[in-house]
Amino acid sequence: MEDAELRLQCSGLSNQFSAAIYSALGKVAKGWHQYDRATNWLHHAEAIWRELDKDPKFRSSQKAPMQRELARSLDDLAWAELGDRQQTNGLRERALKAAAAAREAYEIRKNVDGETNDATLCDYGDWLRMRFYASGDVLSLVKGYVGELATAMGQEEEAVVKVMGQSLKDTANLALANKPEQARAQVWKFLAPLVAENRPDFRRRMPYALAQVAEESGQPGWGFILGRIFELSGGEIAAVRLPLAEVALEMTQWNQVDRPKVTTILAKIRQ
Repeated sequence: MEDAELRLQCSGLSNQFSAAIYSALGKVAKGWHQYDRATNWLHHAEAIWRELDKDPKFRSSQKAPMQRELARSLDDLAWAELGDRQQTNGLRERALKAAAAAREAYEIRKNVDGETNDATLCDYGDWLRMRFYASGDVLSLVKGYVGELATAMGQEEEAVVKVMGQSLKDTANLALANKPEQARAQVWKFLAPLVAENRPDFRRRMPYALAQVAEESGQPGWGFILGRIFELSGGEIAAVRLPLAEVALEMTQWNQVDRPKVTTILAKIRQ
């Protein structure tokens, strides 16, 4: 990867190509958990996209794609700056820094593509996550996710809480009645509009996001908050975890990259 960077620096490519390559290198490095290198390359990409956005030779219509690329680089940068979430030493400080990049990515996306755009909502979800890692505030995160779903579904938050709570309760009852296929079908029924073909970003993000909910709902703080918001008993929350994780694994048909992480979470829940 060092060789790739050296060749890039000596290549004489246009700024747009250079920014795109730095973005790609940063994303790959992040995926390989080389967070410092990823941060460095993504900062290079960010700087170039910002210069291009200010360049007067580009018309407004030409700048929208560049702004999208800037938002994408900033979102990847946020995750690179956050680094290894299992490394709790310094996590709050890293998360605070990452939250700034994630928020800007969301704001740029919202300005370019609108609040209900698929990618905008995903960037918003990432910003929520960074804020959670900085604060540990489960209630704010869950409420933020409900708001995100309400925007995506075009409904009021109160209505989403009611429908989602009933769906979770029905899923739990089916699981407790030893009807696993029907329980998974209930999860699919609720999530179907969010993972439709016209929502490619939600499709890509949903498997791991759903698996995380299944995993985290087993933690005392999470269970209490989810029970309080959706009016679920402890037994119902425990029962819904497995079908959520199983559906998450089924959804990895759209994102094979996250399949190992989802499989690991599912194995833990099955123990």
